[in-house]
Amino acid sequence: MKKIFRLFLIFILFGLYCTTFISPTAAEEEKEEDELTKERKEKEKNQKKRDEKFNEEKVYKFMVGRDVLPLPMFYISLYVKGRLVEGKLRVAIQTNSPAARRSLNVEKMALKGIIYPLAIRMWEKGRPTTEDIRVFKADATKQLKTRYDDLVKEIFIESIL
Repeated sequence: MKKIFRLFLIFILFGLYCTTFISPTAAEEEKEEDELTKERKEKEKNQKKRDEKFNEEKVYKFMVGRDVLPLPMFYISLYVKGRLVEGKLRVAIQTNSPAARRSLNVEKMALKGIIYPLAIRMWEKGRPTTEDIRVFKADATKQLKTRYDDLVKEIFIESIL
């Protein structure tokens, strides 16, 4: 009888041991749920930020107007004194009218051919300084007005990375 009682006691203790150390307790389950809730809230917060940024871009494009022709991103990658210098440039051209924008849209390849060498020259000495950017903008405006005098008003640099 003592042996059966001891075995019974051992099974009970083993069962308690397994339930306390192997299966998660209610507190651990709540912690896991809290962590999942935090992760979900963080994802929702990030999604809201992305949505706001997207909406700001839409508002910006609407505010710029119909007369602006944005050009695709220019990627610059060259070696200056043995060091790799990389950059990105986004340019937009202010035209005189929507009709001028449409006619320049057909000439995008020619516009890229004018802008790209000037962008390369801007990065020739490394990262462009404020003076390099001013010179780029002046040269680009001059060359575009030389070729498309009655269509181009001004050139804008949207971003330099």
